[in-house]
Parts: sequence; C-alpha cells; structure tokens
Amino acid sequence: MYRELIENMADNYGSDCDIRFPDVPIPFTTKAFISPMNYKYKNFAGISYGVDGSVSDRTYRYIGKITPDLGRLPKGSVIVCDGKTYRVDSSDLYTFQGEAIYCRATLKLCEGGAYDD
Repeated sequence: MYRELIENMADNYGSDCDIRFPDVPIPFTTKAFISPMNYKYKNFAGISYGVDGSVSDRTYRYIGKITPDLGRLPKGSVIVCDGKTYRVDSSDLYTFQGEAIYCRATLKLCEGGAYDD
C-alpha cells in the first residue's frame, strides 16, 4: 500500500535519473527525488551565504523506488539527474511493518567526472 503510493509519486513528480554502472553502456533509468540536505546547517537546504554569495555543501538526499537498491550498486556506479552526477555515500531501504517502502540514500555531487571529497 505505502510502497505503491511512493512509486506513484515518484512516477508522477520525480526527476528522471540514469544510474550508470561501470562497463555497462546502457544506464538504468528510474524516477526519484534528489534534494540538498541541510543536516550541517540550520538554514534552508544546506546553503550558507557569505560575502561572495551562496555556497552548497554538496550533500544530497535521494528518495526513490526500492528497485534499484542503491546500497547494492557496484563500485564506480554513478547517478545522473538533471545534468548533475552523484555517487552514493550511504543507502538503505526504509521499511514499515516488515515491508520495504522506498530506497533512501545520501549522495555526494561529483564534479568533472571525479568524486568531490
């Protein structure tokens, strides 16, 4: 019941995301929500403002369908969404009453094709 609700919301309102595996020419396409996390800052969306403008901490939250389980991606896999490339820092399936409802993950933005640590 709840899983179908999340999947319908992702299908209708989520962004197109390509999950690219190493050495596989065709990506896996899914719909998901990716948004900046604000766990480090008290202000909105993890953005701090300085003299030169706004600065993002480049950590993002992923909410998507249980397939694919991002925690099982092979090393070197990336997610491409809205022209940005991300790697998975951590991931798990959120469960409710013993049923997997959605996949949630913490993503890092990759710049220039390399990991931005």
